[in-house]
Amino acid sequence: MSESVTHAAIETVAQDSYGRLIAYLAARSGDVAGAEDALGDAFIAALRRWPAEGVPEKPEAWLLHVARNRMIDAARRKQVQQKSETFLQQITEEAASVAATQEYFPDERLKLLFVCAHPAIDPSAQTPLMLQTVLGVDAARIASAFLVSPAAMSQQLVRAKNKIRDAAIPFRVPEPPELEERVSFVLDAIYAAYTTGWESLMETASTHHALASEAIALG
Repeated sequence: MSESVTHAAIETVAQDSYGRLIAYLAARSGDVAGAEDALGDAFIAALRRWPAEGVPEKPEAWLLHVARNRMIDAARRKQVQQKSETFLQQITEEAASVAATQEYFPDERLKLLFVCAHPAIDPSAQTPLMLQTVLGVDAARIASAFLVSPAAMSQQLVRAKNKIRDAAIPFRVPEPPELEERVSFVLDAIYAAYTTGWESLMETASTHHALASEAIALG
């Protein structure tokens, strides 16, 4: 398979599944940054291997398997508790079952959105965090929208992700009254994603249309 065809396939998977894969991994590990790093490594591995091996029938499951291995390796290097590694080892078995029985990969992004809107997270970081982790908007673009430097935005996002991990914020859609306390922040981020997707009507990049469509779906 040619590299151009492979790159197009990977771009499609990234647009369709990036947020779902991050949410799936982070919900089970409690580590958003670790999930992003591992999934980034998985996409790099796909760029190397898929041109020769072909695009897998279940690309999300393939990416999840590689990302899971990266997270286990990282956990071992950091000597984290055995319990965390056990959870990570369960991911592949669970994902394989899902891939075999369901046409689409499960969407747990709402859980991640509400985690990002938790009161423990700096309110100024909540919308940028949701835009990056759930909807895949890059930090530089977010920084431009919020009129801050890319470096400052990156640092703010790192602090927020560390807070999620260190405070062990539960990955769930909250019940009332917590739901009412957070839902406005979630809706603000979804609206921001929609406007970001259509901020330049002259641009025809599919990512803009995809981002707006994802925002509508989440809304």
